[in-house]
Amino acid sequence: MRSRTNRVRSAWAGSGLSWARAPNLQPVAVRGLGGTAGAALLPALLLAQAGPAIADRYEAADASPAFRHAAAQHPHDLAEVHHPDLNDTAFLDRLDPALARPFLDGFGHALDQVMLTAGGIVALAFLILLGLKQVSLRTEPPTEPPASRAGRDLGEAVR
Repeated sequence: MRSRTNRVRSAWAGSGLSWARAPNLQPVAVRGLGGTAGAALLPALLLAQAGPAIADRYEAADASPAFRHAAAQHPHDLAEVHHPDLNDTAFLDRLDPALARPFLDGFGHALDQVMLTAGGIVALAFLILLGLKQVSLRTEPPTEPPASRAGRDLGEAVR
């Protein structure tokens, strides 16, 4: 048995939007933009903050006797941590812990900054949410069958 909605041709087919929500695109667009911005900007912020934070931690660690001793024992590892590939951090597993600690501290500091930024964005969004007016759902049953209502809604969306 086929559903009636499978026979309705939608102007919004393939766009990722439900045709039933097509006349009111604002909630879909805002949610999509927020998710896209969060998925793109926060990792970019992390990578932008991580490089300088890691470099600062290695400069500070260079004064430590434990770090200098580990660097003297593993000079080839020291070259790898000064030019790290942030897309593949598997090299940290084979490093001496004294050489890996500044990298981990710097990356953790950058991640803290990103989480604080994301928390601020969430707090701002919550305050905006408090100011939005409440839209109540329909309380009475629909007056026409869903199939005819869907056809009428589609006709209005296409115009």
